[in-house]
Amino acid sequence: HKADAMYTFWVRSVNCLYCGSEVPLFKSFLITKQKSRIRTYYCPSCNEIVTTGDSQCRCGMDLTEGYASNKKYRCPSCKHEGDLTEAWLAENKPPSERPYALEFYCKSCGRGYKTPDEGDLQRVADAEREYSLRKEKLIGALLPDDDVPWTKMATMRPRCKSYRRFIDFFNSRQLLALSMILEQILKVRETTVREFLLLTFSDSLNANNMFCIYNVHASKLEPLFGGHYFSPPTTPVENNVWGTNVGRGSFSRYIAKGLRALRYQQDPFEIRFTDGQSAKGNRTRIREKVYTGDKIEAQFVDGFEELQHRTSSLLKCQTSEDLGFIPDNTVDTVVTDPPYYDNIMYSELSDFFYVWLRNQLKHSYPSTFDRKSSNDADEILVYTKTGKDANFFTNSMIRVYGELHRVMKDDAKLVFVYQHKRINAWTAMLRILVNTGFYVEAVYPTHGETPSGVRAHGINYNALLVCRKMADVVARAKRTPRDAAFDSVESIRAVYDEKKESQSIMLKLGKALQAYTQFPTVRDGRITDGCVEDFESFVKDYILG
Repeated sequence: HKADAMYTFWVRSVNCLYCGSEVPLFKSFLITKQKSRIRTYYCPSCNEIVTTGDSQCRCGMDLTEGYASNKKYRCPSCKHEGDLTEAWLAENKPPSERPYALEFYCKSCGRGYKTPDEGDLQRVADAEREYSLRKEKLIGALLPDDDVPWTKMATMRPRCKSYRRFIDFFNSRQLLALSMILEQILKVRETTVREFLLLTFSDSLNANNMFCIYNVHASKLEPLFGGHYFSPPTTPVENNVWGTNVGRGSFSRYIAKGLRALRYQQDPFEIRFTDGQSAKGNRTRIREKVYTGDKIEAQFVDGFEELQHRTSSLLKCQTSEDLGFIPDNTVDTVVTDPPYYDNIMYSELSDFFYVWLRNQLKHSYPSTFDRKSSNDADEILVYTKTGKDANFFTNSMIRVYGELHRVMKDDAKLVFVYQHKRINAWTAMLRILVNTGFYVEAVYPTHGETPSGVRAHGINYNALLVCRKMADVVARAKRTPRDAAFDSVESIRAVYDEKKESQSIMLKLGKALQAYTQFPTVRDGRITDGCVEDFESFVKDYILG
């Protein structure tokens, strides 16, 4: 039967530093494993797909161990073990790569795997030849012509250095297909529709590049930014850009995602969970959509004084260190998502998308898209390589939160999420809140990174912090912050067992922050160094110790 290619599996290769032979960088030969013991492998000896209940091909080859690990490679010719990064960078260009397997979808047979035949390889060659003929006209017009500023970036891994330009993240077939899609989008006359399609196109880049990997447990592609960093995999997976009936991350899937968002805008809903029973009589949680009857819509205005109606919105693209356009004591609630200290380099990740959109939008929005990078000198985070240390972060955030305090009504709430696993980030937030006159009223746990997939996510939970103006809370303090923090942390330990200890870390840190903002030691309107040091000591001893 004729079938659609869903994913193409590629393997990158380096030359052995000892004998010069090619080393295909398979970390393992496993392609996918089902819930049963049946697994699907690629056998390099037979060049065949092997489905088996054990880990051995009928040719006798053990399929559990590949030729590479995260740090080392093992040459199949001379058995030499060498440094993978050294071999990767030795050629001063991206490693060579070849397709070794495909996942397909057949309307009659469903999903399956195969090795590339002559027709598959010919299609790859045809796309490479077609792209070679067009690339001089495409680069700088439809395709970005920007170098990646690796030397200034914190989100790179050492092997990234071989990918000098943003288009090096893609293979020829991807660049050809993406340029064809973008060319048609730019022909759309209606501005709002064209920009909606550009947004969707930009979103689709995340799953249509050669830094994507395959989730062997879920049998699906994992996009580039499953983690907040750039890391070229040894066995990348190429998506079908156009899309099939099944699969993840194609352009057609992102179009469907955008249309779902538009439908939600017209008829939004909340999710309500209730306890119930499954068909087998087991306890379960029932998920129900509750429609609100509202619409998500806005009428944009030019000034704060024009915010007369519930649908009026004032949108500013600028630093929050100066909110001079908002009068004092006028805001009921502030909901924000501040930078997480040094956790995420926002502009570095944004540039991957920004360079594709800049040429298409710089004439319509010159103040935003006329720059080479989305990076801004005022971006608030900690990155010492650019001179932004902890003091820069704390002082900048104090200016932001000071402005929030000024514009908020006395009974207003400030709500934000925060996440970090190191003490320095939490001591910075302690100084920021107390020095600007806020205390934490309540703390709630909430999901951060999606706790699924195969990339390293770090912490999967955030602390949702509800804050108020401090008023006379300091004058009312009759207990030490350490005592209050201890009681709060102990109450959390009573609820979370050891298996859920990692889930409670953010909640414990948030509760400690709550105690030390409610009962701080303050001198001349600022928290004392002794109080901060006591907070650090408490966190080390009772939460992270």
